[in-house]
Order: sequence, then C-alpha cells, then structure tokens
Amino acid sequence: MTIPQWLELPYPVRSRLKIVFGIPRSAGTEVHNNIVISDGHTHLDLAHITVEAMQDFLKVKEADFHILLNRTIEKIWNEHEAELQANLDKAKEKKLSLASEKIDAFKSYTKELNDFAEDLGIKVESESPKRRGRPKKV
Repeated sequence: MTIPQWLELPYPVRSRLKIVFGIPRSAGTEVHNNIVISDGHTHLDLAHITVEAMQDFLKVKEADFHILLNRTIEKIWNEHEAELQANLDKAKEKKLSLASEKIDAFKSYTKELNDFAEDLGIKVESESPKRRGRPKKV
C-alpha cells in the first residue's frame, strides 16, 4: 500500500487498521502547500499490512493482496457504521427518556401547584390556548 492510498482512506478506517495490524508511526506529518503529503506513516510502517495478517483478520484463504485489502477495508467500514448506528440509537433512547422524565416532572409540579391552590381555596381553571384562524359565524 502506498502512502497516497493510505491517506485516501477515511480516518476511522486508518485508525482501526493501525490498531488491528499494529502499524507504528515512525515519522512526522508532512504538509506542502496545504496538502498533506504524509501523516507520519512510512512505507516501512505500512508494510505491517500483509497478506498473512489480513487472512488472519478475515479468516479466509484468499491470497490476492488487493482483494484482501478491499475486504478488510469493507469489514472495518461496516463495523464502524454499525458502531455509529448503535451510538445514535443509544443517544435517541436517552433523549426520549430525558424528555419523558421532564414531562413527568412538569405534570407532577403542575399537580402540586393545583393541590396547593385548592388548599388555599383558589379556584384554578385550565386555560386552553386561543384558537387560530377566523372566528366562526354565529
């Protein structure tokens, strides 16, 4: 894999590849004219991505480097998307539970206020919002 090919990969895929294949970072980032030339990974670092390592990761017998690389990237990307979806679902559930808690707290607070007003002998009428639009002819 060349450095430009490495840089074209999405960041989540690169970071997962670094973890899975133990890719070190032996140089600094190179930027020329606001274009990233290298993120610090050299050809020697990227040599950790081997056919044998990808076969172990994918648990297949395929021997073509490019097919293995594509399958590896696809597997990592699918795992990343599944993780993002799971996090999104958790966030939605948490948001819904917080909203229902706030609604319940508001209802109990309103009930407490109405009970307090009744104890004081104040008649509380619920106000309905004004209807919008033209009034009906009588």
